[in-house]
Amino acid sequence: MKKTISKAKLESAKNLFMEYMSVRKIAEHIGCSPGAIQYHINKSWAEERDLVRMENEREQDLVKKVQFGSIQEYTIHIMKKALVDLANRDRPPTMNEAKQASEIMNILDKITRLDKGEATDIVSNQEKALTVETIAKKLNLDPFKPQEIPFEEITKTSD
Repeated sequence: MKKTISKAKLESAKNLFMEYMSVRKIAEHIGCSPGAIQYHINKSWAEERDLVRMENEREQDLVKKVQFGSIQEYTIHIMKKALVDLANRDRPPTMNEAKQASEIMNILDKITRLDKGEATDIVSNQEKALTVETIAKKLNLDPFKPQEIPFEEITKTSD
């Protein structure tokens, strides 16, 4: 004699499965065999749960993209202000500050190179010759571009 599961118990079992409860625990909870639960899982519940999971992940990805966009915008603004302040102050940057500024430029480069929402390193297998124009453009972007610094020679005077 084949035992049937009531619609209410079947719906309860499905809800528990959608909440990722184990087959054994679901069977114990509604009072049936694990095989019966597994039959319904294989028949349609697993596919439905996968669809729900993928939709939830898609929504989370959209939220993360919006948040990342805001963080990216603020980060670039902060770094830009720091570099401008460093470039405009009276005394030249120390080697450590110049190194950190270089690291900031590297990080900004990685942040702004996005492919499907993920930061990427762009690596080329081809070696490209740098032209004078390319070097000039890169130097003009550098806040630490060497500039003429006025100076006065100090001569020793005996007092």
